[in-house]
Amino acid sequence: MARFQRNPRARARSFGGATRGGVVLALVVLLVGACSRAPGAAAVAADDGLARPPFVRIDTEAGPTLFVLGTVHLGPAEGWRFSPEIEHVLAEADTLVLEIDVAALDPDAVADATAERVILQGGKRLPDVLSPETNAVLEARDPELSAAGLTARARSLYEPWFLAVGLVELIAQRSDWSLAASAEAAVLERFGGDETLALETYVAQLDMLDGLPLALQDLLLRDALSRLGKADEDLIELVDAWRRGDRPALIDQSRAGVDELPELERVYTVLLDDRNERWIERLDAIARDPARRDQTVLVALHVVGDVGVPALLQKAGYSVTRIH
Repeated sequence: MARFQRNPRARARSFGGATRGGVVLALVVLLVGACSRAPGAAAVAADDGLARPPFVRIDTEAGPTLFVLGTVHLGPAEGWRFSPEIEHVLAEADTLVLEIDVAALDPDAVADATAERVILQGGKRLPDVLSPETNAVLEARDPELSAAGLTARARSLYEPWFLAVGLVELIAQRSDWSLAASAEAAVLERFGGDETLALETYVAQLDMLDGLPLALQDLLLRDALSRLGKADEDLIELVDAWRRGDRPALIDQSRAGVDELPELERVYTVLLDDRNERWIERLDAIARDPARRDQTVLVALHVVGDVGVPALLQKAGYSVTRIH
């Protein structure tokens, strides 16, 4: 297993610089089960080698045509290749809308902002803020975590949410998948337009995580630790469902862990549902902008489910046509 850096700023620099996608991107992978090494992972994208994830067209009356592409926040080392329909929109789109502008992230600023938020304050240590149940799971995983540099002494410094995110980095480093080769990275590489818009900032994502009540951070970490053992199966199922555009399977994955920990639903509400609701306000303004009439806007973020972006736009009165 890869080594976990003990220095908070070094850890933040390593994590922020490697993913270029922000903490939340990696955390979403964690929540849907992206864990340890996945033998045969490259075979997931077999067939013709093209990804056909959820992809819809949103028609507006006075504004641009929107295309919404569902993303997955990791990929094979060589990167994703998309269907001809997606590649055409990538080449023709005038504007790209992402969760954050990952191409504009400053590694030093990412490291500084992260380091300011990850250390427990007031002389507290991790065992002091975790429930007995989560402490028990953490102790059971101690040999594996210690081998990666996450000794009890090292991990005791960190907020629970940051430790959960750190697990994602360790997992990605030892797996056949790369957080740097995410769908967003492939989209940015082949986007043919000039304008990129962000719906959030990296600092806002950090503040959202750091602002989670400790009880929810506890649940987040416990879920991440308890499901490490079924990582291979979960990861392959997730990526294959995304690649094939299997919406029912993605919806199931999007609430992974809730059956075992019903309280985890509150975490999903904060990290997924509430954010989608906020994003819709921005996207509605773009869709109604007459200055963008006859333009094409590609939106790459959350897609499936009753509170996914397409469903919310449809509820707002827009016409939604499924492509994949």
